[in-house]
Amino acid sequence: MPELVSTTLTSGLEVLGVHLPHARRSVLQILTLVGSRFDPPSLHGISHFLEHMLYRGTLSHPTPHALAHAFESLGGTLEAATYVDHGILVLDLPPENVAQALPLFCEVFCSPVLHGLDIERGIVREEILETLDDDGRLIDPDELGHQLCFAGNALGAPITGGLSELERFDEPALRAHHLQRYTTQSSVFCVSGPISYESLLPAIERGFESVPAGTRPTFQSPAPQHEPRFGFTSHVSSQTELRLIFRAPGHHDVGEPALELLLRVLDDGMSTRLYQQVCNNLGLCYDVSAYYETWQDCGVVEVAASCTHERAPDLLAELLELLRRLRDDGPTEDELLVARNRHRWQLHELVEDPAEVANFYGVARLMALAPTLQARLSEVQAVTLDDIRAAGRRILVASGLNVVAVGQQPKKAQARMQRLVSTFT
Repeated sequence: MPELVSTTLTSGLEVLGVHLPHARRSVLQILTLVGSRFDPPSLHGISHFLEHMLYRGTLSHPTPHALAHAFESLGGTLEAATYVDHGILVLDLPPENVAQALPLFCEVFCSPVLHGLDIERGIVREEILETLDDDGRLIDPDELGHQLCFAGNALGAPITGGLSELERFDEPALRAHHLQRYTTQSSVFCVSGPISYESLLPAIERGFESVPAGTRPTFQSPAPQHEPRFGFTSHVSSQTELRLIFRAPGHHDVGEPALELLLRVLDDGMSTRLYQQVCNNLGLCYDVSAYYETWQDCGVVEVAASCTHERAPDLLAELLELLRRLRDDGPTEDELLVARNRHRWQLHELVEDPAEVANFYGVARLMALAPTLQARLSEVQAVTLDDIRAAGRRILVASGLNVVAVGQQPKKAQARMQRLVSTFT
């Protein structure tokens, strides 16, 4: 496992260094507490839009082409992403060019010029339209599922915001959001690869000397859920999309490591329960998947599948029964052993990728999670069968169930799916 070192600069920014002498690439990464759950309600999606604007230039490279060319001529690739509760800015490049690229990388984060708003507005509009039908109705099953699960809370709104909010984003609003959210107290800078972490600290210090300390953003937790929910959206397509979403605990819950392994028993390869039963045994669909996503105060366990319209009620019935059996009976000793081993192997494999290493350590420090790969490994390896059974009994329950179907279903089939959800016990 790689060694982690950290330094807090005079600006308040924490810088992490992970030395990977075997790697042939280096990664600079900044993670920030900026995302859709922190957006003002009237400007929902502004964090995502601001992320897009970072690509459009800085004072020294004031056009998108000039900025991209500067990094690419050094063998680098600039990437950014916005999630529900954090944003990420990443530069992957050859180790010998890190020192030369570092000042410009800091400039992208600290002082974007915000030129070309209308052009970028058009790009983001196209991104939003991908989730809508010809009548402007939301048809994306993932967004519909979270909307049903977290109705009235920012967690239920799309990260991109909507078309009406998009028109409100102007330069003053973006400047204010950047000043409030892109701060040193809400950010972590991570360096990984075969380079000298200490030699980069003076340049990082200079790059962030004008960034305000700020404060960590606050958020509103979703209201509790007390009964199962079902939603159907009619959409002309070749298949019906199903999403089953259970309310789950957040990052710091004592049961989180057990849920990690519960999900691996359910879906971590073609031999695990979900694919084996639904695809290999019954042939109900081509692909099916499950994941566990966490935030500070809550999370979701989600199952995603698609099938021909006429098979959707049968697929839903089988998925609910499979989850019920897993909850009631728990995994076997062999399933636990395989899940533990695959988790351990994948953590060791992660060390081969500087970007994955930087992301692991950066998120862990930003969210106050297990601080090292070894600490995370120890958390998960300590999980017992009883822990997993307890996690299943706690989470896979009717009061936290949300089911969304998007496709073409006659009234009779919709009614059957509604009954399946409402009678899940």
